[in-house]
Amino acid sequence: MQKMDALFKYWEDPNNVIVKAGQPDAIIDWLSKQTPETWHCVAMTWNYDYEDKVLSWILNQEKCDKGTAARVFGVEGLGHWLGDETLAKNPNHLCSIILKNWTRYETGEFRHSPQE
Repeated sequence: MQKMDALFKYWEDPNNVIVKAGQPDAIIDWLSKQTPETWHCVAMTWNYDYEDKVLSWILNQEKCDKGTAARVFGVEGLGHWLGDETLAKNPNHLCSIILKNWTRYETGEFRHSPQE
């Protein structure tokens, strides 16, 4: 019962934000107040059945980490983009955004510490 109590307490906390699916602008608004570490967590757990607007926003941020971009490219590129000439020519596709920004990602801000 303790696990459920903790879950209910989380839902009751007014500082926690729960955004329903299909509201990318609300998610982006919340992410704009977060750190590259949070952006990375979002990219790692993103449901690719939803639209790419949130991921596009993350990938276009100056402080987006190279590891975050590589994760998205690994999922999108290997799963959809490579081998599809139409997608490869689309400058708004996530993989095109990543390739355009790749050298900028080298100076990423996300520094994982195993002690944390």
